[in-house]
Amino acid sequence: MSQKKIKPFADGNPCLLLAVQDIEQGFALTAWLRQRNITPVLVNTAQEAVTVVRDAVFMNSVFDALLLDFELPDAPGYRVVSEFRDEFPGRPAAIITENNDLCLKLWSKTRGIPLFHKPLAMEELDGWIELLKESL
Repeated sequence: MSQKKIKPFADGNPCLLLAVQDIEQGFALTAWLRQRNITPVLVNTAQEAVTVVRDAVFMNSVFDALLLDFELPDAPGYRVVSEFRDEFPGRPAAIITENNDLCLKLWSKTRGIPLFHKPLAMEELDGWIELLKESL
């Protein structure tokens, strides 16, 4: 018998794993997400993100989405996205980048992962957040 997955937080809001290299940008995004009734969990390395994903699985919890700065200090975001998708199939992910890398564009497009370019256009990100909330 499979157990029901629970949210890491009891507030009932969608829970988003937020992985960014610039912690100040992370704090700003965290505040912005909370204003939109999204509960963010902030990390700033790929290793932390993978650990949090594995911990959530261990605790029978689930993240509703992943928002990832592709250029994390310890590794590119491929590993984090792969780990997230393996553990939470069907959950949306989006990537923030300042690069105009064709390989990343193709990789993300084939996986249905939107790219948001720095500096962030908050209207675009807000559109993705609204789609996320509607899909839950």
